[in-house]
Amino acid sequence: MRVDKRRNKMMKIKAIFSCIIVLFVTSITFAQHNHGAGGQGQGATMEELLPPHGGQLEDLGKYKIELVTNLYQKKNQLTFFLFKGELKPVSTEGIVGVISLLYANGTVFKDTLDKVGTEFFVGSINSTESFMLTVEFTIKKKVITTFYTHEGIGKISVYTCSMHPEIESGSPGDCPKCGMELIPMDKPEEKQEESHGQGHNHNH
Repeated sequence: MRVDKRRNKMMKIKAIFSCIIVLFVTSITFAQHNHGAGGQGQGATMEELLPPHGGQLEDLGKYKIELVTNLYQKKNQLTFFLFKGELKPVSTEGIVGVISLLYANGTVFKDTLDKVGTEFFVGSINSTESFMLTVEFTIKKKVITTFYTHEGIGKISVYTCSMHPEIESGSPGDCPKCGMELIPMDKPEEKQEESHGQGHNHNH
């Protein structure tokens, strides 16, 4: 009789202990699941982070750099934005940026970026041919660098008005002053080559 009581008591203890283990494991699993879900909501991946200005976004860990290009502008064709974390803008104060462009023909062009207020940096290029761009920022004595590639847009034809030569445009259209159709502008070197060629033929 005593043996049966002891056996029943041991079975109850085992049942209670098993329930405790199950509840403990369940609570840990639930907590881990919630923590993981919270992490996914708070920390977005690079695939989820879209470039705020529609440019090319590079992730450098603590910092991110967005490059926006407009090769049809006469200067400041490159614009750089700095971010921290989930695209929190970084002020340009105390930061120095430099760029180095390697063109397809092997030429190299270097420039120091200019600051526009405290919001972003701008830089210029000297050719609209395809290039590989390396950008370097010095932030609190720490250097971060990345590179971009651009297929370029080839040589840009400049269009002007035969009646108003001060009008210049990077694309065909009409003169804003007289409405006449804009025509391609001859480059000075082309004119010189033509003059030289004509003179050469004339001598012969």
